[in-house]
Amino acid sequence: MSSNATPTTPSDDDIVQAVRAINAQNPAIGRAKLLAQLKSDHNWALSDNRLKKILDQHDLKRVAEVPKASATIQIPPNAFAAQQRYKDDGTRCFKLYGRGEYDYGVSPNADMAIMIEVSSHIRIRTSIV
Repeated sequence: MSSNATPTTPSDDDIVQAVRAINAQNPAIGRAKLLAQLKSDHNWALSDNRLKKILDQHDLKRVAEVPKASATIQIPPNAFAAQQRYKDDGTRCFKLYGRGEYDYGVSPNADMAIMIEVSSHIRIRTSIV
């Protein structure tokens, strides 16, 4: 159609058919992009509120995308030993904690590393005195 043509007001059935056709090609398209595509493809005068009402009435809501499967994290048989190796071999400030079934480690940022280092020296000094 010509871009200068006056937009027409579609019937609800026309909108439903066009939405189903677009959803068949791209089921994850959002309402804003769907509205823009309907207006540009058909030169329709269509408001967001009307489209929302029709989508709700005909149960044509967007299909949620299936999340990608994430890799499962394998906990080593001796998690504490693995963390101890990381602490010994690494250059980062690394503190090990043991709470519950598994031990875990924390790599604080540089400011926290300074604070941890200072507080551990204070604790050592106070325990000696």
